[in-house]
Amino acid sequence: ALVGDGANWQGLGLDAEHWLAPARAARLCGELLTPVEREALAGLSEDALARHVTLTFSVKESLFKALYPLTGRRFYFQDAALEDGRIRLLTDLSEDWSAGTCLSFRAEEESAGVLSWITIPR
Repeated sequence: ALVGDGANWQGLGLDAEHWLAPARAARLCGELLTPVEREALAGLSEDALARHVTLTFSVKESLFKALYPLTGRRFYFQDAALEDGRIRLLTDLSEDWSAGTCLSFRAEEESAGVLSWITIPR
């Protein structure tokens, strides 16, 4: 669980994922990653690709959990992209959360999987 005082945080999102098997990651890659994200992974080994797809999936889930309560608008995996250690919105969700907005995220990789979180201060 991730909790924070509402006086300090407007949004919090947390997600945990078990590492995807390489074959499953390859199947989900087109659904979870944007074309640009997929191009950036060209040449990775199957295992490295699976780890990156799992991380991306987790961070995008954390983003949804942090922003949906603020915007009330559903969005999907193709509506955000990991870029240079941040996640960028690719679609407008509200007046305050427009395409191009970038947020920092944190992630901890463990032997069984990855834990990611996004905190949005007031």
